[in-house]
Amino acid sequence: MGPLKVFIISSEEDIAYRNELLKFLRHLEIRDKIKIWTDLQIKPGELWDDSIKLNLQEADIVLMLISVDFYNSNYIQNVEFDAAKQRLDRGEILLIPILAKQCPWEDYDLINSLKAMPTNGVPIEKWSSSNDAYTHIAKAFEDSVDRLRSSRLEKERKILELKRIQLEKEARNMEERAKQEKRAREQAEQYYQEEIAKVQAEGQYQIEGLQAESNAKSNKIRKTRLTSIVIGVLLCLSTVLAVVNYNKNKELEKANTQQTAMIGGTASRQTQQEDENTRLKEELKNDRQQLLDLQKNIFMTAYDYYQEEESRYPNRTEEANMSRANQFLKKLGFEEKDLPADLDTIIQNPSKAN
Repeated sequence: MGPLKVFIISSEEDIAYRNELLKFLRHLEIRDKIKIWTDLQIKPGELWDDSIKLNLQEADIVLMLISVDFYNSNYIQNVEFDAAKQRLDRGEILLIPILAKQCPWEDYDLINSLKAMPTNGVPIEKWSSSNDAYTHIAKAFEDSVDRLRSSRLEKERKILELKRIQLEKEARNMEERAKQEKRAREQAEQYYQEEIAKVQAEGQYQIEGLQAESNAKSNKIRKTRLTSIVIGVLLCLSTVLAVVNYNKNKELEKANTQQTAMIGGTASRQTQQEDENTRLKEELKNDRQQLLDLQKNIFMTAYDYYQEEESRYPNRTEEANMSRANQFLKKLGFEEKDLPADLDTIIQNPSKAN
């Protein structure tokens, strides 16, 4: 710790006592135990009243040179001594009376309750040797300074110890907070990784679903294309059979014409012609049946194709789908006059196609 600041209160009449005291306390200043302030240190241009009040408030020890002039000074009593008493009551300073001149100091308030110097209660002016008096005062004052410094050091040590304990506590708290923050970061990182894994799994699930849906659509498109190809092939076959049937009808008509022209032929030839006609009629019947079956297959293929549309458009009525199937057959080139009679029934009720 630094030196203790000492403030000396003295009247103008006791300046000689103050100057002499300063000489005997100088060794304590040299050893950096104290730092004395007096009004001699007020610089030119400074407000002496403000300087006195400021340094009195900063003092650790206040020395009072007691004499009749000390009590007769209004400034000392109303300013300096009053401020010193207030700081003493708050426990902020060490207030020491020094008996300079003989006076009824024991009758003065407060002074009589403080331990004065010289310790024998004899004022400095009454000592046979003033040097002995100042030496006695200097030694006693040094003891007081050492005790105060020790007390201050002990307080500072306790304050530092309390600060050390507080700092250690704060350090432990900071360490615990750091651990908690680390656990929180680890938990947040784990949660983050888990969320990422969930998002990735959900994304993979959606991708797989989209791929499955895409595959299903691709299969459906391939199936639709295959159905279209089958319908095209059946249409071609139907056309071929229709041409064959047409040619056979022409041959039959030609045979009938020849038969009519040859009515007058022999019985055997007539019988052969009838057999031939019967055979041609049977073949024609079979061809018509094949054509009918082919037309039925074409229709059922078309109906299956539009059943897929029905599953895609659930709000469409069966009549609408049947109408589209009928339109589809007409688009293939079948007019109503070309359709077998029972094909209309099949269009109205596809189950009878079996």
